Amino acid sequence: MDNDDVGVLGLPGIESWSPDFMYDFQSAENVWVILDNDEDYAVAGRVDQTMHKIRETLGRKARRIKLPNNINDVCDFFQEYDLDALRMIVDRVPTSDESHYKSLDLTLPPPPMKWMVENMFCEGDINLLIGEPGIGKSWFTMALAIAIAGGQDTFLSHPVLKHGKVLYIDEENPEDLIFQRMTKLGMTPEIAKNIRYVSNAGIRLDREPEVLLEECFAFEPILVVLDSLTRLHTEDENNAGAVAALFNNAIKPLSREAGAGVLLIHHVNKTESSSGYKRSRGSGDITGSPDAAFDVRDLGEGILQVVNYKSRRIAQGHSLYYTIKDTPEGGVELQGGPDIPVPF
Repeated sequence: MDNDDVGVLGLPGIESWSPDFMYDFQSAENVWVILDNDEDYAVAGRVDQTMHKIRETLGRKARRIKLPNNINDVCDFFQEYDLDALRMIVDRVPTSDESHYKSLDLTLPPPPMKWMVENMFCEGDINLLIGEPGIGKSWFTMALAIAIAGGQDTFLSHPVLKHGKVLYIDEENPEDLIFQRMTKLGMTPEIAKNIRYVSNAGIRLDREPEVLLEECFAFEPILVVLDSLTRLHTEDENNAGAVAALFNNAIKPLSREAGAGVLLIHHVNKTESSSGYKRSRGSGDITGSPDAAFDVRDLGEGILQVVNYKSRRIAQGHSLYYTIKDTPEGGVELQGGPDIPVPF
C-alpha cells in the first residue's frame, strides 16, 4: 500500500466508536482496524464487541488486524516494529480469493474409501464398540486384530481389504488372559510381528496424548484398538466438554493425523433402551464423536448381535451375528455374518 492512499483515524478508547464515523470511510475500499490486544477476558470481550459494532457500520470493508501476542496496542507495536512489519501483517489478512484455512478442492474426483473391513471399518475413522462387561467385546477386537495383521480374507463374512500392522492398547485384561485368548484365536509368531500389544502400561489419553500419537507415527499401524475408554483417562465421562477435549486432543489425531482406523471399546449403562445412543455410558459426545458405532448384544443361546447404529459412510442400522465357538483343536473362532447362525 502507498502511504498517500492511506488515511488514519485514531479513537480515544474502545467505547468511543460511533456509527457517524461511517462518513469518514465512505470512499475507502478497505478499513484496517487495529484494536487493543488485552489478555484480560473482560477487556478482550469489550474489544470484540467494538469490532462487531464497527462491522455493523462499515460492513465487510472493515478488516481487523491482530497484533502479536506480546503487544498490547498500536503504540507498543511501533516501539518494537516499523511500518514494513505492519504491512506484512496486513498482507496476511485474506482477500475474497484467499483463506486462513486449507480448503478442499471439490473439483477433483472423490477419493475411494479406504476400507479395512468392507462396510465395517475404514482407515482414518474412529469406531466405537459398546457392550456389557463380559459379553465378548475383547474377543471381537482381538479376532479383528488377527484378521488384519494375519492376512485373512474375511472377518465375519466381510471381506478384509487391507492388511497391516495393529497397535493394541489394553488397559483392561490381565496379561495371561491376553496370551491365552490371542493364542486360541490363531496367533502365530509371524502374525505377532504385525501386532504391537501394549498391556497395562498406564496410558492415559488425557495426560500425555502426544506420546501415543508418536507411537503411531513410528509403528505405522492401520488399526489402533483402545481397550477400554474408561481405563484410558481420568476425566468425568458425563462432562461433555471433557469428553470432547479427549476426542479432539487424543483420539482424533490417531485417526486423522496418523491415518489409523481407531476402534474404541466402551461400556454401556443400565438403561432398558434398545438405542445404542442411549445405551452408551456417559456423555452423548462419546457416541457423537466417532465416525461409526457398534453395539454388541446377547441374543441368548450363544448368539451375539452387532448393531451398526451409527455410520458416516453407509446406511446405519444393519446387523451382523456371530458365535464364539471352541474348535476341536483347542482353539477359538468367531463364526457368523449378516444372517443369524444356527446355535451350536
